Amino acid sequence: MENLIVFIPESFFIKYFVYEIGWNNLTSEKELSEKSGPEHKLLISGKVKFRSPGSKKDNIISLVKNYNPKFAAIRVLYGGKKFNKEVVCDNLTIEKLEKLVAQSPLDIPAVIRLIKLIKEISPNIEIKLFFETAFFASLPDYEQVYALDKSLLKMDIRRYGYHGLIHKAVYDKIKNENPEVRKIISICLDPVPEIAAVIDGKPIMTSSGATPVEGIPGDTTCGELDPGILILIEEKKKYGAETLNEIITRQSGLSAIAGKQITISDVFKDEKDNKKAAKIFKYKILLQCGSAIAAMDGFDALAFSGRYVDAAHYFADWLIPELKRIAVKEFFPKIFYFNDSVEKVIANEYLN
Repeated sequence: MENLIVFIPESFFIKYFVYEIGWNNLTSEKELSEKSGPEHKLLISGKVKFRSPGSKKDNIISLVKNYNPKFAAIRVLYGGKKFNKEVVCDNLTIEKLEKLVAQSPLDIPAVIRLIKLIKEISPNIEIKLFFETAFFASLPDYEQVYALDKSLLKMDIRRYGYHGLIHKAVYDKIKNENPEVRKIISICLDPVPEIAAVIDGKPIMTSSGATPVEGIPGDTTCGELDPGILILIEEKKKYGAETLNEIITRQSGLSAIAGKQITISDVFKDEKDNKKAAKIFKYKILLQCGSAIAAMDGFDALAFSGRYVDAAHYFADWLIPELKRIAVKEFFPKIFYFNDSVEKVIANEYLN
């Protein structure tokens, strides 16, 4: 048996998932021919503090030594223009990542540090990086470009999307089981939610922007915001960039509307007590779905995924009639619920 570790960097921690890789007990030649790849079983999961330079690395060292993985996978939030697909890590990969630090100063340094530590512990381990932005590398120019001065656009400012790994997995699964489906509205219900319009596997619209803050309000992220508001806050409150970032990413969103710490799932489990938050969230979802319908000239299927996929059941029945009202012709869209987490998506991609 061989092991795979999947690392998911988050705001303050890095989550890890150790999978045991093996083959099904296949007996017939037919079963062997139909087997597409190895299966995997989750052995253990957890999280370690690793985001700051002063964080201890002992837990990562123990994890790698104890499970002696042959493979390691790392989810990377931002790949810019340098990474439009997953890559096996080598020295050139690290050089490219180092050039992205200015664009993603919170995430990329932690990824580089993790890669170097894993290689230090186990030099022969194969490390593969999976970029959330890679799926959106081919966004049409009219969707990715901001109306900014050309000198600013040279800083690689554009729409990048955020939940690309999930959106791609959703499309692949639907297409495999329903080959007639071409146009999908993919709704990822994560703490930072996102909608993508996907035609034949290619994204042509995303609710997120240059960062995942833009778009739909999340648990604590503000969503779409007039940039003039930040200028006004800076002028009146004299806040710096760090404080402003804290406000729009950790002190806003549905929690700010509700006046208490809350998640998307909480909003709809107790919608009566969270009427305002639920109404605003559904309205923003509807607007972005309308944009997706306009971008694709209709749609064939609606797919829900993400950490709070169960919350979709609370408002899907409301959303479908609203979308039918938007559409210019009668249609009967398929509805899908995708329950795989991002770490499972990465494990599947790695092993297949």
